[in-house]
Amino acid sequence: MSTFTIDVLAVQCGVSTANLRAWQRCGLIEPKCDAQGHRYYNFTHVTHVMQIVRALASGIALGNMAEHLQGSETCSCAGWQEVQALLLENCKADTPARLRDSLWRLGRELPPGLLVNHVIRPLRQRLLADKSVQSSLWRIRLDSALTEYATRVVAASRKRTGGTLLILGMNLLDSLEPWLEAIRYGAEGLRLEVLAGAIALPPLTAGLYEHIIVWNDIPLSPQQAALFRSWQQEGLPVIAAGSHTIQTLQPQT
Repeated sequence: MSTFTIDVLAVQCGVSTANLRAWQRCGLIEPKCDAQGHRYYNFTHVTHVMQIVRALASGIALGNMAEHLQGSETCSCAGWQEVQALLLENCKADTPARLRDSLWRLGRELPPGLLVNHVIRPLRQRLLADKSVQSSLWRIRLDSALTEYATRVVAASRKRTGGTLLILGMNLLDSLEPWLEAIRYGAEGLRLEVLAGAIALPPLTAGLYEHIIVWNDIPLSPQQAALFRSWQQEGLPVIAAGSHTIQTLQPQT
């Protein structure tokens, strides 16, 4: 049976090595050891990790994961609202260190994709929808912590040897979205680069990046859509992100 390191296991399962180590400390994953005492993993671990990921996605709390995997009947499906509520309470309290610690703990416990799509984005949408001064303050506190977290994720990715991923926006209503994408792709084994502002007509050049994500919060203009199609025709590795990008890049008839 093929064996691999914790880094390879993380990439195989779309989680971070920090996730795997946290789950090992919880007793959910047990690596094997060779004769020299070196830890290794195999495809049995891949199956087990994916079970954990699926359970987390369904709302099973990490503290109840062992019982769930053993088939015990529990009422552990806390849902994502409780996790969001934890972050929100730390946003309300004027304790930035506790908010940062809470965010880092969730980052260790939850795969990046689940953290961004099930916790951070829904919570920010709630805060953005509430136009009160208090809600704006809480959202700014959260965004400040998220920006710091994302920059650390990006900085850590530079130590890798994988391909490079550029994340940028053409039309941004929310300047944090490229950073959230950086967090989401932080477990993919790629070296990340993020442009912090919108560029309406970015001059992308072939060969500089192995992957390019172009985020849009509003529909592309005809000129922007034509530019995107020209990138595709030239073979640039561009990926459209954001619902409006997808809508405005449907095949023309």
